[in-house]
Amino acid sequence: MAKQTDPQTCALFNTPTNKPIVKKLEDAGMKVFKIPPPKTEPLPIGEGDLDVIRNLEALDWLVFFDVFSVDHFLAILEQNGFDPFELDRVRVCALGEATADRLRLFQVHSDLIPTSYRPVDVLSGFLEYAQTEDLGGLKILFLRGNGGKTELEVEFKKKGADLIEMPLYRFLKAEEGITNLTALLAGGAIDEFIFSAPEDMVRLRWLIPEESFAELLGEVRFRASDNLMLQSINETGLKASLI
Repeated sequence: MAKQTDPQTCALFNTPTNKPIVKKLEDAGMKVFKIPPPKTEPLPIGEGDLDVIRNLEALDWLVFFDVFSVDHFLAILEQNGFDPFELDRVRVCALGEATADRLRLFQVHSDLIPTSYRPVDVLSGFLEYAQTEDLGGLKILFLRGNGGKTELEVEFKKKGADLIEMPLYRFLKAEEGITNLTALLAGGAIDEFIFSAPEDMVRLRWLIPEESFAELLGEVRFRASDNLMLQSINETGLKASLI
């Protein structure tokens, strides 16, 4: 970590929302590491995926992994003439309060909002809601970004869930300036992260490997711009305070 006599080093994503925060930090004499925000692009949706969407009543649950999943899924509905109110036919799980808040913008109600991203906590919430010891017979659609199997998917299948996985978007290749983020964290060069938008945490979780997340960020302080961001950070198991 930086010495007490050194200027504090803060990191945040270089977005228009964060520009006023960056100016205040720099005016206060703090070092600011501005992370280029990785961008997303939608993945192609095949006819099989559209058939699933056409028959939402055949599903028991939709699980939205993050705010990007909400944005891209609702865009698919609009582009293909589907009514978002059709989502009322199926139970909805939003991973995190920020994801549920994004769904509310589209007037979509979340039946289950786990307060932690840990697979054991999400699974526990499902079992408690269903008042059962397994998920056998439940047909669940996972809406997320692309990538390999997540631990959550593995645990759900162990409990007998009939999973349909629909990757909706992918992050574009990291820009120059992002690639050394892990090295800076490992070397203790960043004292504090500041988040002002729900997308920030999703971006950070993509940039840092899941197996290294807790280790690299365990000594870093986190500050949030509002209570929603504060909860979003806490849901990852990290501790934060308000700006």
